Amino acid sequence: MILDTVENIPNDSLSPTRRNIGRIGENLAAYYLERAGISCTIVDRKGSDIWCNMPSGKMFRLEVKTTLKESYFTPKDKPYGKLSCFFTVQNKTADQYMFINLRRRLFIIKSRDELTKSGMTIINCSDFIPRTMQESLNTLFSTYA
Repeated sequence: MILDTVENIPNDSLSPTRRNIGRIGENLAAYYLERAGISCTIVDRKGSDIWCNMPSGKMFRLEVKTTLKESYFTPKDKPYGKLSCFFTVQNKTADQYMFINLRRRLFIIKSRDELTKSGMTIINCSDFIPRTMQESLNTLFSTYA
């Protein structure tokens, strides 16, 4: 199933506070997951933003990380930079992490094991495409089948 992306959130109407951006991301995440058939409950718990119940009955905890910013990142071993999104993951306590690029209204889901360590997670903006979003959902469904 390919999800339609949300197009009606004007960037200039977003209040740029961290809390508001985070809340918008949590609700957008729940919307996308519910559209894919995953039951969601938004919770206010440290290290977990959404409790998800798969159609199989299996559950997982999801932490949502959201950004509006896209910045150039140049690794030390490269002569040029790539447009990237930066996300901070303090404690790796959730089962899955959804990284949302709010400008593009797209997401990428990574498991706790895919994250290298607590701290900064950098994702190339070119990775935020509908195909990657769908692949993330497919991986969730196969993991929690």
